[in-house]
Amino acid sequence: MSLAEAVKRAGSFEALLPYLLDGRILARAAGFQTWPPGSPEISQLYKTRPTPEIPPEMWGEAYDIDPVAGRACFAVDDIADLMAFGIEIEPAAVDKWFPTASASGPRDAGGRDPDNDWDGAAGHVGAWVDAHGPLPRRKNGQPNRARAVELMTEWFDKEDPPAPARESIYRWLRTNPRPEWWM
Repeated sequence: MSLAEAVKRAGSFEALLPYLLDGRILARAAGFQTWPPGSPEISQLYKTRPTPEIPPEMWGEAYDIDPVAGRACFAVDDIADLMAFGIEIEPAAVDKWFPTASASGPRDAGGRDPDNDWDGAAGHVGAWVDAHGPLPRRKNGQPNRARAVELMTEWFDKEDPPAPARESIYRWLRTNPRPEWWM
């Protein structure tokens, strides 16, 4: 993960820094360069960083950190500093210490349905039946509850709280039969 994304997840570089310092989150760089560029001691500084990992203790000497550019300067020598670029942060560790909040919870978190006006919804279906005739039946003669569920959902959508899940409406119809709707 990029340094910018890790900083965003942590909220600030200052919040991320303790995790980098003690090695709970590891970092690596695509490359290193002496700073200022062209210092004659470049060969000596490069010898100190033969691998792309940034040792945790180096973060204590970090300055001029640019998360968007993915680079940081480290004071490693009295003559020249070392600039790491293309810094990547260990994603699994960032996920562990700075988990993302889910965008939204599940649509149905379970538990009891909100207190809906079931009588009002049933009255809406009853008024529709009075105006348009009985609801359809299945080929075997049993009531087809789908149209009743649609009409109740239509009524709930205009009311507060929001419409219950369709399964809840089917369950209500099974426990509160209205045979007159299909006559």
